[in-house]
Amino acid sequence: MMIITRKVFFISVISLAFVLLEGGKAYCEKAYKEVRAIVHVNSDITSGGYSPEELIAKAKDKRIDAVFLTEDYHPKWEYGIFPFQHIIKRTIQRPGLLQYGIGRYDKLCGRLSNKFQGIPVIMAAEVAPFYYWTGRPFREDFTLNDWDIQFIVVGMAPESYKKIPTIPNGGFNYFGPKSILLLWPILVILLGALTLKIKTSRFCFPDIVSWMIVAVGILFLVQNYPFKVAKYDQYHGDVGIGPYQKVIDYVNSKGGMIFWSNPEAHISKRIGPVIYASKNASEYMRTAKEYTGFACFYEGYRTIGKPGGIWDEVLIEYCKGKREKPVWAIGEIAFHKEESKVRKEIDEVQTVL
Repeated sequence: MMIITRKVFFISVISLAFVLLEGGKAYCEKAYKEVRAIVHVNSDITSGGYSPEELIAKAKDKRIDAVFLTEDYHPKWEYGIFPFQHIIKRTIQRPGLLQYGIGRYDKLCGRLSNKFQGIPVIMAAEVAPFYYWTGRPFREDFTLNDWDIQFIVVGMAPESYKKIPTIPNGGFNYFGPKSILLLWPILVILLGALTLKIKTSRFCFPDIVSWMIVAVGILFLVQNYPFKVAKYDQYHGDVGIGPYQKVIDYVNSKGGMIFWSNPEAHISKRIGPVIYASKNASEYMRTAKEYTGFACFYEGYRTIGKPGGIWDEVLIEYCKGKREKPVWAIGEIAFHKEESKVRKEIDEVQTVL
């Protein structure tokens, strides 16, 4: 059931509450109460303008019953110069959960829940799994692509949040048979060492050349460390649904819930020397499997949530047995601060559980 008023959007997702309870038995036997929750609230731990305490106080003033505190997971971008991307590189990193500490964040949510009795503060993360570069540095076409295709992840044990696979934390890198091939610089180093040691009338390299061979081998050895193969990286273009499905599968394996965040948002703007561009995630919703749901408001109701839209398509697939789970809709406030360009009240979009 969906109720839209002049100021506030309410989305009642009764079945989502069923997921949060301890199975069908609890659903049938326990007293049931509607909970007015706000999802995706950023504090000054990451990209918000208020402290966590100020945010929960604001929510309490608006008679909100539960807050999903949702901080940026690991906002970090790197660009390296081929063939030494891991050595000659520029890195930009902003405050994120991994820097703040997952355990510390979990304890903070617990303290806030105790301080503001009756308002549970639920730990969530805003996760950007993948991005890629196009164009060239110092040119007009240098572009950071698809960073804003993101998820809201909630409901996992704190330890599980540390290993959500993303490009910034190396979560798509793995040891495999190809890792052995990444040790090839050792052969170059040995070759350089041999040319230093072996001196004959027919075979004699100048020492400077031998040392250059050794130096090149060492550089490539450092470049290849820690000898993991990258299944996905930021240098090989758009790879489709792969990295996003991997995150979905990981969250499901850890007992969490995962929602597409602002799935219809389309961004293209210049920030200094870089174009910042992201397509919307609506098409990925058709091909991805077993995600929990998506944010219908604000960025999800035009083509996904409308009658006959993508949401209806995937629900029909569930009814036909082509999907194991239905897809739920939530409201996402994406609240950072009231003084932002698009003024929002903290209670403007609510999900009623």
